[in-house]
Amino acid sequence: MQLRQRTIRLEKERWEHRLSRKGKRMSGDRVSEDPVALGTYRSRILDLFEPYIYFRGRRHLRPETFVLPEKFSLSENPEDTIQFLHDVIAYVRQAKVPKLALDHRNVRYLGLAADSILGVILREISLEIRHVRGAYIRGYKPRDGKIRNMMDEVGCVRVLNAGSEEDIKVSLQSGAKVFRHQNRGKALVIEGQVIDQRSQTCADFADHLQACLAAMGYKLTPAARSELLTYVGEILDNAQTHSGLAQWVIVGFIDLEDQDLVYRCVIASFGNSMADTFLRLDREGFAWTSVEPYLLQHKRTGLFSSDWHEEDLLTVMALQGDVSSINTSAATNRGQGTVDFIEFFQGLSEEAAMKRKPTCMTITSGATAIRFDGRHKMQFNPSLQRSVIAFNQANDLLNKPDSSAVQSLQAQRFPGVVISIAAPLSSFDVEKLST
Repeated sequence: MQLRQRTIRLEKERWEHRLSRKGKRMSGDRVSEDPVALGTYRSRILDLFEPYIYFRGRRHLRPETFVLPEKFSLSENPEDTIQFLHDVIAYVRQAKVPKLALDHRNVRYLGLAADSILGVILREISLEIRHVRGAYIRGYKPRDGKIRNMMDEVGCVRVLNAGSEEDIKVSLQSGAKVFRHQNRGKALVIEGQVIDQRSQTCADFADHLQACLAAMGYKLTPAARSELLTYVGEILDNAQTHSGLAQWVIVGFIDLEDQDLVYRCVIASFGNSMADTFLRLDREGFAWTSVEPYLLQHKRTGLFSSDWHEEDLLTVMALQGDVSSINTSAATNRGQGTVDFIEFFQGLSEEAAMKRKPTCMTITSGATAIRFDGRHKMQFNPSLQRSVIAFNQANDLLNKPDSSAVQSLQAQRFPGVVISIAAPLSSFDVEKLST
């Protein structure tokens, strides 16, 4: 009997030791697991891309080098950029031992949004392959010093080197101001209390922007700070509510040595696209019936074509005032947050235009890329009693938009929503710092 008890105790000790080495911990009969430590982690973000990527017929054993396009940018080259992401994920998910090399040397234009998304994807890949013997992620940095600097400060290089840290708030050198926070769909608990990450992130982001302005001797006016908190908060709320995964990332960057002092910001969520949230609706519900007449009219008049699809129109409809996939009646007050953010950007754009400085905002969602460059504006429509932006000369949603403003990506799909802004820091509503 004693021998049997001793054998059981030794087996339990061996088992507990094995669990501790693999990242498990035992408490009584309950065992909790850390899939990353166990080598069983499978990224939900990478899973989102799989329906849209092409798998080759065999599992690769050799290393693979992926050369980035010269313009790696969702705003300037969305199709090639998303295709590159698809190719990387397809290889990693198919390779027995992923040996991944990324070649940035020929990149001439690097968008913060594209590099931020790549950083998220590479981080997810690194978690999946952590315990795959012989697997690695390597790369060649851009030849351009400014591009290399952004990658090192807040892009994919910094994210991969950050380990388990989700926040980046400190620059590696004095010539830049950086901010990054990624929400991985988990509640943040500090001393037993659940922290409102959306509000905390908004406040941290506003502090980051204040620090950027302070380097120039300015600060946001109280009204501008309040508006910024509201608008960014609404976008993050949409990311939390509509995406389905509640996984999102927000990034801010400025190189203070840049002559034009262009501030760049990205907010990206992973999960449902804007069109997805409508396509999954009850066809008898209020939200669907509010957009269906536009779909029927475009179909009746033969507007849908190889470069203009139902999903594209639904994405444009999602940007309109008082239009939301979660509206249940005409009295439901949803669908204004995106309008407010667009109008906020329009204010920046108009201020920059007076100083003859360019601005740009893009929204990439599903198979649609939308570009805001000041030519088309959100305007209140008296007959509809709501704000409208149709991206055509008549500002009429029954007409097809300008193809240079709304681009159908067809096979290149991004599972989620990416909002990217580039604007001179001087276009913000600021006042001088008191001495």
